[in-house]
Amino acid sequence: GITVNDILIACMERAFTTYLDALDKDDPAQYPDRLHKRDKKLYVIIPKGLREPGDMRIVNLASLEYLLLPLLPSNATIPEALRNAKKSMDCIKVSLHARIMHGSVSLISKLAPGFYPVSM
Repeated sequence: GITVNDILIACMERAFTTYLDALDKDDPAQYPDRLHKRDKKLYVIIPKGLREPGDMRIVNLASLEYLLLPLLPSNATIPEALRNAKKSMDCIKVSLHARIMHGSVSLISKLAPGFYPVSM
């Protein structure tokens, strides 16, 4: 099903699209190419927990994940926005990017103590 995070991401996408539409209507003569140069995706960096179910250690096991969220047309419905957000969020749930980032930072902290403090 749809999670609270999916709803929040859908709301953010709708708000951002509305904001960009308002900018486009503001003064089209000032930026004539703005409509044609608008990105088709919203790039969002979100935290991602790496803790496995049942892991009770008292350490921070989190990293960052890059979410590429397609921007829908202004007339998209709320269910369309929710489906769009869920599809994008489901992709990052299986992504290894956050684990690779966390592992890289942990490795650097072990090889160069004091460079980046990470408790393991």
